[in-house]
Amino acid sequence: MRKILILFSLALCTSCTSTKFNLKPDLQIETLSICVSYSDVVPDSVRSRFDKAISGLIVKFNSSPHKFKLSTCNDSTKSAFKVYVKKTSLISTPEQIGATLANLVGITLPIVLIATYSSFYVAFCYFPNDVSRLNYGLTNDLTLRDTTINKTISSTGYLQSKKRQIINHSITFREFLKKELIKLEKQYIKESRLKK
Repeated sequence: MRKILILFSLALCTSCTSTKFNLKPDLQIETLSICVSYSDVVPDSVRSRFDKAISGLIVKFNSSPHKFKLSTCNDSTKSAFKVYVKKTSLISTPEQIGATLANLVGITLPIVLIATYSSFYVAFCYFPNDVSRLNYGLTNDLTLRDTTINKTISSTGYLQSKKRQIINHSITFREFLKKELIKLEKQYIKESRLKK
């Protein structure tokens, strides 16, 4: 039994590895395009806000020293970091109301249990999130093999207007992109040094 527990623990720990692209040897990246495309189910308001977040990220990234520059998408087949946003779900008004009712029950339940001299107490809360499902990767001219990674990003949207939800979710999207680009840059630097 103990061996099974150890193996299960190792499996959990090893499955949480970071994203690593199989970059081509002797790769030289001067400019990396950020190419984002959307499925038809992604609302236009989310698309425009994500595009604005990408533009802001490119300006900020290029204003500090990095091993490569970023640009908006010119050619999605060469030197590009590609993202495909498959679906974005924002919290609707009925979901907001349902979460509020669930939280009211979760908060008042321990009060009722205490008032009835119960031997146990239970409380709960529920905070729904705005969610985007996407996949991303690099173009084939940068990697040895096609690596497409599925990702879900979420941000809190509870008790917020649609406009505020979209703004917060675009910030989460921008931070996701920034984190992945920094990881890619570190990998690029590390592999460049190993080849010298």
